[in-house]
Amino acid sequence: MAITVLPPRNVQLVAPPPIKRYGFAAITFHLRDHTKWPTVSTTGLSAEAKERFERLERGIKTYLDSGGKLAQALEEARCTKEVFYEQLWRCLQPIDALGTIAGWAGIIAHLRLKTYTRVNEGKGNAGKFEQWLAANPEWRKTLHTLIHKGAGGTKIAAKLPTLRGVATAFIRKIMAAIPVGTYPHIATSTKPFCARRSIERYIKSYVELNLKTTKVWFGDKVAARQHLGTGHESFLLEAGPFDMVGCDAHTIDCIGILIVEGPAGPQRIPVTRLKLVVLICQRTRCVLGYSVCIQPQVSSQHVEQAYLMCTTKWQPKELTLGEVQYNKTAGFPCGSIEGIVEINFAGLQLDNAAQHFAKGIQLRLRHSIGCMVAWGGVGHWWRNAVVERFFGVLEQRGFKRLPSTMGSGTQDPQRGDPVLEAVGCGIEVHELLQLLDVLLANYNGKSSKSLGGRSPLETVRDSLNQHHLRWIPRLRPPYGATTLRPGIEIVDGVINGYLSSRVPPYVELDGTRYTNPELAKRYDLIGRKVFLHVGEDMRTIEAFLDDGTPLGELRCTHRGWSVAPHSRDTRKAINALIAARELPSGDDRDPIADYLDYLASKAGESASTKGKPKVSAAASDAADAQRKATSNPPPSPSPKPAPAPAPRVPAAAANAPAFENRRRLVGVSLPQQWR
Repeated sequence: MAITVLPPRNVQLVAPPPIKRYGFAAITFHLRDHTKWPTVSTTGLSAEAKERFERLERGIKTYLDSGGKLAQALEEARCTKEVFYEQLWRCLQPIDALGTIAGWAGIIAHLRLKTYTRVNEGKGNAGKFEQWLAANPEWRKTLHTLIHKGAGGTKIAAKLPTLRGVATAFIRKIMAAIPVGTYPHIATSTKPFCARRSIERYIKSYVELNLKTTKVWFGDKVAARQHLGTGHESFLLEAGPFDMVGCDAHTIDCIGILIVEGPAGPQRIPVTRLKLVVLICQRTRCVLGYSVCIQPQVSSQHVEQAYLMCTTKWQPKELTLGEVQYNKTAGFPCGSIEGIVEINFAGLQLDNAAQHFAKGIQLRLRHSIGCMVAWGGVGHWWRNAVVERFFGVLEQRGFKRLPSTMGSGTQDPQRGDPVLEAVGCGIEVHELLQLLDVLLANYNGKSSKSLGGRSPLETVRDSLNQHHLRWIPRLRPPYGATTLRPGIEIVDGVINGYLSSRVPPYVELDGTRYTNPELAKRYDLIGRKVFLHVGEDMRTIEAFLDDGTPLGELRCTHRGWSVAPHSRDTRKAINALIAARELPSGDDRDPIADYLDYLASKAGESASTKGKPKVSAAASDAADAQRKATSNPPPSPSPKPAPAPAPRVPAAAANAPAFENRRRLVGVSLPQQWR
């Protein structure tokens, strides 16, 4: 008994070699299934063309379904036998090099299925250049090489080639090898070379269809993003809020000033542009946290500070901007949504910036959260497209509308002189910081079409809905004694002290002693190695013995260093100035106030020079030091067997006279202890 083997479905419809005879038996078996033919749309056809297409379609379907009964097919198609067979084999002819059949496009009236190919010599020049290239493949190869090299050298391609330039290079080769009068070296009284237009059309068509020419003709950046917008999609890494978070830094296109009280009165000194580091949820588009840098370069500490904001309850700033206010729905997830006390994401998407490869991110941030870190390639902005798009919206609707904007570039007609505008309008740095917080908080409360008309905060809040619970916030791994926590730097130290003279044990860090009442009694620990956990505020540090035993929180014994919060970078900068004898020293002085006084004097000297005002590095350092002193995020909590004793201020410090030589920075609010 004969067994009929059916062909597999979803096979590629490849046409057989052209067959000269008609008949149902001449049609390959897998092509008889018309349901697999390439389909077309008849929406744009005229009524007459559409009627013709429908009756021929009915006729061909009847012919194939009935096993080749021509009479029934002709009755449906209402045409002659010759026309029917012609239209049928027109549908079955291959239209490309892969052998794909034309399908139902073959019965559309006056539709050309193939490009024109010149066969005979005849008169005219239509298709003659393509015919000549087909007969001379070595010249086609030469032309392709010139196109790929941009008419440059044999090894190095030229940049930004032109159609005329490549065509001219090819014509020169033809004129040197082919005598006059032989195609394509045909000259007339008005044209020295008649085939130039054909060559340029061929080059243009080749560049349009061959993606390998993109790098030479359109540049490296365009070539790098050719895989975008092709219809291929990568799988989503995030299944819920905070699963994947993007992080990047952006320089704000706006200039601010710092007002310093000088000998001749208040002086307005421009500072460098603010640099913003944000953490944005890839799924909900919600800004989770941010940090600001007023330094020449962003560091990994700013990324850690942005994460620390995700673990701290957000409080609105006290605004002094007049009509600029927070919206009713503004805020950040930690502090605005009930049930979210900290944000612990599962994945962190970063770009290829140098600061993103620091140990603070690879070790402290990654291990403490227990997340995955993904780095993008150099210049691959689409790996963090959500963050990049956010920066564009922030500039267009925020800082580019200010008088001191840098614009979109040097050729932007809306751009004036940003430094002069900042000085003239008095746009202060602390006002820019307030405006930045308002813009980010309002962004989280603004509805978006991409989120179905909901705001980012509403999207997160809906995911926590108790009636339709679809998501549970992720918990971080518990901190251990050896856990590297964000915002905390671990430094090796030794317990010092003198038993003979009864000098209580202490730990010295950056020229300053630290101790607490418990450590001061432990003379048996003198000489032991300790690990110091240093946070953003160096007035207190945490200490652990080399075996992991906690020593509690140690407080700075220097009266001046214990007044105002400061980071380790600030202390190192102050110690360097003290060593260079540019700053005074002593237990009765406030180093932070002296440091700001020093920076203010340096900024005043730069502002007192004649000519156009310029951005001052000293004023930028002063503004950044002031920002750190007034807004230090608390570090992540550490495990302790018992609560540490509250920091004590020595009685001598409480009754000490006010420190001298303080210069008030006009326009910047100082801590209460400094006034």
